[in-house]
Amino acid sequence: MRSARGGHAAVLALPVLLVAAGLFARVVAGRALHDFTAYRTPFAFPPLSTTTGPPLARQVVMVLVDGLGLEGSRGLPFLDELRARGADYDCRVGLPSLSLPGRAVMLSGAWQEVNGQVTNYNPRPLGIESVFTVAHRQGLLTALAAGHDGLVLFAPDVARAAVYARDPQSAPFATYEAALGRQATQSEALLAPARGRPGLVLLELHAVDEAGHGWGAASAEYRRAARESDGAIRDLASLLDLDRDTLVVTADHGHVPAGGHGGAEESVLHVPLVLAGAAVRAGARRTCRQVDLAATLCTLLGLPIPSGNQGRPVLDALALDADRRVRALRAVLAQREAFVAAYARHLRTAEETRPEPSPVRDVGAFAAAPEAGEARLAARLDGLDRAADLAKQWRLAREQRARALPALAVVLAPPLIALALIRLRAAAPAQVGRAALAAALGVGLYAAALPLLHLGYSLTAVNKDEWLPSYFRKDMAIGVGACALAVVFGAWREERRGASPGLFDRARLAWLTTALFCYPFAVKMAWVYWRQGVFPRWEIADPYWGFGFYLDVLVVMAVGLLSPLMVLPAWLAASRRAPAPAALPAHDVV
Repeated sequence: MRSARGGHAAVLALPVLLVAAGLFARVVAGRALHDFTAYRTPFAFPPLSTTTGPPLARQVVMVLVDGLGLEGSRGLPFLDELRARGADYDCRVGLPSLSLPGRAVMLSGAWQEVNGQVTNYNPRPLGIESVFTVAHRQGLLTALAAGHDGLVLFAPDVARAAVYARDPQSAPFATYEAALGRQATQSEALLAPARGRPGLVLLELHAVDEAGHGWGAASAEYRRAARESDGAIRDLASLLDLDRDTLVVTADHGHVPAGGHGGAEESVLHVPLVLAGAAVRAGARRTCRQVDLAATLCTLLGLPIPSGNQGRPVLDALALDADRRVRALRAVLAQREAFVAAYARHLRTAEETRPEPSPVRDVGAFAAAPEAGEARLAARLDGLDRAADLAKQWRLAREQRARALPALAVVLAPPLIALALIRLRAAAPAQVGRAALAAALGVGLYAAALPLLHLGYSLTAVNKDEWLPSYFRKDMAIGVGACALAVVFGAWREERRGASPGLFDRARLAWLTTALFCYPFAVKMAWVYWRQGVFPRWEIADPYWGFGFYLDVLVVMAVGLLSPLMVLPAWLAASRRAPAPAALPAHDVV
């Protein structure tokens, strides 16, 4: 009798542990979301004065067509004219492939984890230099026509600005069409008085992105918005003297055919980069990275490279002689030496009471000889980039080792609890096995339901910011529903076996099934935590697994908190076949 009571008590501890796991998951989810959306760069880089040489263009005007993917840019009449007379690049963007991070990457030359803007939330002035920073410091004109959040990123270094009204996320196409007309008018009003003044002007057009979110990149609305934006670019270009000024047209990201971005889909990651006008070499057709744009703008304007830059100027797109190409590379090399030294030093000492020696110690060893040519300088830059990556991998490996034991504890704790239940005669191995089968069915149902209900591990699946709360609620509802169905299946199988279990037996089966349903999610969460971490401090890991971790932890939270109620579907499923007995069984047979 004492053993049976102990077994009953152990079984009753299961919902308590599940609720505790749900509460813990809630804390983890809140911290993970906060640390991601509020991420700030921990890096700081001293400003440099080495310029890329004399200016190649009097003024650089960059038109950013929000949401215009590379394929969507093909066949636009004016953009194709610019391609024919200038350079046409397939530009690859970084992750997360979102709007504000894309702007930050283009103008700072630094990927998201270094520039500090990783989401569209919490816009704030960049913590590192941008092209606007160095242009403003050199006394050049800096002007920007953008939405409020885009302006915030560069506001301290923008001398003249036009701020667009905020468009609704869901509206008829005519709303976005009218907004495009207003944006074009504001851009012309900002650009016209600046005609002929040396400096950098950035003009944004948003209708393509709004059409992409509303109707998808495969829609007629998206193509129409792209054509109308192309016409606006033609009107803006008429204000420039392309013999002395340079026009740059690009985008922050693309869209998937059904609409959306943020993830690593190829249609999202490839955008146009078209250059035409002063100092542009006609016929250049290559690939580049979004991070290369800042160094290219600085080369055109004869500016120092932003100190956090991780890219290189697209020299093949520019009409430069050999000496000027070497001078531009030397400026990048000087910047990169200082960058790698500061980057590696931070990773070596951050949050360490007893720092270990880093594999990157003397970046001066990468310095190029004064007579080094272009190939030699490029090789030195390659070496510096490898050094930065080596420092990053070294730091990641150290942190991964520190996370191994907590991750292992999460993986091993549930099996140890199951063994304890068996030893206490609270459950038989066969019962645990049947509960595991039911739980596996529930996990399979959850996995199958995600694509059917347009959920997934890619940020692209959340097509609009306003959908994010409902997206997460849907994920939790699917998890709870799949678990409940697993409990029903387990109870039905028990009845088919002719076991005629009592109320307590059904409750035990329900809680065992619920715990085993949560276990694969816990294992996957532990793997992601060990492999890449989930609380970013200096590095933004693979967003696919990071977003997946967040969806998994929400499922564990919802199922864990509702676990005491999982007995209800078990009782209801068996109520037609076997009415509940008046008394609890005296003991369990193991």
